[in-house]
Amino acid sequence: MLCANGYAKLVDCGSAVRLGATGVSFERCGTRPYMAPEVLAAGHKATGPGYGVEVDLWSFGAVCYEMVNGRTPCGMGTTLRRRSGPTKS
Repeated sequence: MLCANGYAKLVDCGSAVRLGATGVSFERCGTRPYMAPEVLAAGHKATGPGYGVEVDLWSFGAVCYEMVNGRTPCGMGTTLRRRSGPTKS
C-alpha cells in the first residue's frame, strides 16, 4: 500500500491497532509467527509496559527473514517451498 506521501507501507489488512495519544498499545494483535515479543507479552495496563510502532520493524524483519530462508525466524508458522525449476508433466 502507499501512504498519502507516496511511500510504500507494509500492512496486514486483517489486523491493526490504533495507538492512543501516548503511542502505546496493550492489545495482542497480529499473526503469531510475525509478532514481536512485546506484542506476545502484551496484557493489561497494570501488568506490562505495552508497545509502540517499533514492533512493526520486528514484523518486517520476520517477513524478510522468511523470504531469504524459507522459514520464520523462530521456527513457528509457515514454511515457503522453493521450486528448483520448471516441472515436466
